[in-house]
Amino acid sequence: RQGCIVSNFKNHKRFMPDKVNSSYLFPHVCFACRKSFRRPVSEEPRKCPDCGLQTVRLSRKFKAPKKDDVNAWLVVKFVVDSGLVYQSIRLEGGYLAEYPKTMKEAEVFVAQYGRHKN
Repeated sequence: RQGCIVSNFKNHKRFMPDKVNSSYLFPHVCFACRKSFRRPVSEEPRKCPDCGLQTVRLSRKFKAPKKDDVNAWLVVKFVVDSGLVYQSIRLEGGYLAEYPKTMKEAEVFVAQYGRHKN
């Protein structure tokens, strides 16, 4: 029926606007504050709400370390500075590469998987 308005439906509240339905939240990381904020993708660079510095958008699979775990944040920064954004890296046999936890592992990881840069 033409001209049908969503509010005419009994359960109209279940209908979500297309914009809300299609936007995923991605982690935007501030290395200065050691914080991660989940925001929709934007054409303009995102800024940290705390310090105002530009954040880095990572893959939705990224899980931020605790704020006080300085060594873990250094590992994340090293990996990100190498061009890897915590996206899935598929290995032979269908397995996924596990991102490093220590700086020593990070150096090997970047040397091995640096070719998977975005």
